[in-house]
Amino acid sequence: MREAIAYADSVHDYVSRDMMIEILADEEGHIDWLETELDLIGKIGLQNYLQSQIKVSD
Repeated sequence: MREAIAYADSVHDYVSRDMMIEILADEEGHIDWLETELDLIGKIGLQNYLQSQIKVSD
């Protein structure tokens, strides 16, 4: 993705570049969230993690 961003910039395609920058930032945010959740599972165990994800509706 970074290569595509650099290429778009080199050919002055700023609309595509900006779109890809936004997509990359969003995907990096997803990766951070997943890494945090996996770390939490490692610390508290899968059963406790799953139990913490249960939402009780009113």
